[in-house]
Amino acid sequence: MKRIIFLFGLVTLTSCTYHEVSLCDTDEPTYSDCVKPIIAANCLDCHSNGSAFGELLTYEELKWSIVDGDLIERIQMNENDAGFMPYGGEKLNKSDIQILIKWKENGAKNN
Repeated sequence: MKRIIFLFGLVTLTSCTYHEVSLCDTDEPTYSDCVKPIIAANCLDCHSNGSAFGELLTYEELKWSIVDGDLIERIQMNENDAGFMPYGGEKLNKSDIQILIKWKENGAKNN
């Protein structure tokens, strides 16, 4: 009987998979580790140096766009809606949108 329990335990332990938790899978995402990479990957093609559409290169520019502007609302729109961001790109995934929302809710800190 002890062998059966031991084997069952061994099979159970070896069948588990490791799930890596991201630094951003939290209620307190940081600007440098979580928010900035999302913006760099999805927004800077259009919103960089000298852009007529506005820049999102610095913490201050991004904070203004999220806290005082309508960036979060625009990335939550349907892809066919006028004003949808990223323009001409794919909709951000729900996880990335949630990170931006959480960052804003937490005071949009420069951390």
